[in-house]
Amino acid sequence: MEDKHNSQTWRELLRQLIENPQEKKRIANLANIQLVTLSRWIKGTSSPSQEKMRSLLKAIPRSSSHIFAQLISADFPTLVSGDTASQSKSSEPSLELPSEFYKYVLNAYATTLPHLCSPVLQDLILQHMINHFDLGCPDLVIRVARCFWHRTENKVRSLQVLQGIGRSPRSRELDQRTTLLGSESLAGMAVMKCHSTGASKRAQNSLLNPLNWEEHEQSALAYPLMCQTRIAGCLLITSAQPDAFGEAHYKLIEHYAHLMVLAFEPDAFFDSKDIALCMMPPYSYQEPLFRQFRQRALQKALRLSLTLSEAQERVWQEIEEELIQMAVTGL
Repeated sequence: MEDKHNSQTWRELLRQLIENPQEKKRIANLANIQLVTLSRWIKGTSSPSQEKMRSLLKAIPRSSSHIFAQLISADFPTLVSGDTASQSKSSEPSLELPSEFYKYVLNAYATTLPHLCSPVLQDLILQHMINHFDLGCPDLVIRVARCFWHRTENKVRSLQVLQGIGRSPRSRELDQRTTLLGSESLAGMAVMKCHSTGASKRAQNSLLNPLNWEEHEQSALAYPLMCQTRIAGCLLITSAQPDAFGEAHYKLIEHYAHLMVLAFEPDAFFDSKDIALCMMPPYSYQEPLFRQFRQRALQKALRLSLTLSEAQERVWQEIEEELIQMAVTGL
């Protein structure tokens, strides 16, 4: 694999960055540039205007933006000496989301087929978000937790974590975990308080802040997903760095949470009076149950003549109840 830090020109670095087709499409969309135009710039058959280069620089992943800014200084010295140079000196991310990104999200929301809209929007927002929040930390993980409605109890008793994104192989495995979070989690606290909540493991007071921390997690930040006064879940970010999140990150997660609301159907939002989160045990207790999830759902569908979707919902409710009982009994 080529080392991006050894690139001699911005064209060479750009070529390496867009080797992944998905990353190429993401950069082109955010910069409002045609895919063929990117290829022409790499080959040198055409060159971008300063305005186009500014848009391209904003779309480059934060992990490579500093070296990219240095490389383009040969062709665009005034661009780099201006706002880009001052931006690179700051350790905190920009407080603003690019206007092009808002346009891209709204376009996807308006044109995506209904059954694909939610996963497409979540993937799009998470991909952009993890680049924007890049803390130079390989174990940054961002998750979406949604309220899980228990039809029998007529309450939201837990939050389902089904979607996420991570930086390293370990964090990518972590973000794919199916997990239930409750009142013991930072996400649960943000949902119950209806505002952003942050925590640092080394500053934790176990009596006042009894959070369950995953291995390697040192900092966390959460923001509820709200539409007017109703709540659909929570946006949760964790880092392996202590005290990783500053004031800029609190403002940023608010912007992204407002956009993430578009990924939820109206019936996914619940009144705060209907949210009564229970305690959930650590993931090590949950994992054995979720390993059995598919088999349990198939058996229940066959035994009760249910659709797979109906059987899965019932198994979810059963597992939730089992986990609540585990937390209550301390097992």
